[in-house]
Amino acid sequence: MLKKRKLVLYGKQLDYVPGLRRDLRELHISDNYLTILPEMPRKLKILDCSSNYITSLPNNLQNLVQLICSDNNLEELPELSRYLVKLICSSNRLITLPSLSNCLTELYCDNNRLIFLPKLPPTLRILNCSYNGLTKMPKFPESLEKVDCNHNLLTFLPWIPKRMRQLRYYVGESNMNCDWEFPTLVEIALYYVPENTKAGISELDEKLKSRKLCKKCGKLSHPRKNIIDAYTRFGKIPIRANRCWKCSQGKNS
Repeated sequence: MLKKRKLVLYGKQLDYVPGLRRDLRELHISDNYLTILPEMPRKLKILDCSSNYITSLPNNLQNLVQLICSDNNLEELPELSRYLVKLICSSNRLITLPSLSNCLTELYCDNNRLIFLPKLPPTLRILNCSYNGLTKMPKFPESLEKVDCNHNLLTFLPWIPKRMRQLRYYVGESNMNCDWEFPTLVEIALYYVPENTKAGISELDEKLKSRKLCKKCGKLSHPRKNIIDAYTRFGKIPIRANRCWKCSQGKNS
């Protein structure tokens, strides 16, 4: 019975969707040649229509738990299900997103044309909004653990929740500077474009070095020399909370 409620039509070179059972729960129809989808069964819980040429989604998706519609030609999304837990809408042409479900835990909206994000739900754990045109971020919920906001136009980040364990933030021609408070982050990855490295480091260093001392060796966690050395050697800057660069790399053992 469960198999009959799940339909997998991955990579079948379809240009239309065949008739669907009314009691269908899962539809996996990615990697085809679809440009439009018909009305979906009302009891559908999971829809994967990624890697097609779809320009719009049907409006009767009110009971979905997972929606995966990445790699299409979507310019907008319909009203989202209030039960939605996971939304992957990467690599489309989206300018805005509709209101998000209060049950949402994962949001991947990277590689679009977004200029702002809606209010983030209190249950969100993972957010990837990289490669967009965002100029500011909404308030981060306390539940947030991982954020990737690389390659935007950000000049400010909101307060970072204590639960967050990973932040990826690009400082350079796109994200020019940052202003944040650091809780007990495990990893913060900051990437700099070569032509703007010195300016980015100088601005960042002034904000960081006055706030944190390394709990292991007692030195400044983010002195300018360590930041430049890290970039020169690795092309990226790993910073661990309350640790100087040497301690975070295990050099001061």
